[in-house]
Amino acid sequence: MDPKFTIYVAFGEGQIIDGEPILPMLTKFGHLVESAVKPFRFLIS
Repeated sequence: MDPKFTIYVAFGEGQIIDGEPILPMLTKFGHLVESAVKPFRFLIS
């Protein structure tokens, strides 16, 4: 027998992203930052 457990870490209650799992939300934030910075990439390259 090989039991497997899945644990989801989520943001706490009372936050803007109440109860959302951290990893998918960080991926969304990464895409958001990338799309916000992309128009200015010529300034940093």
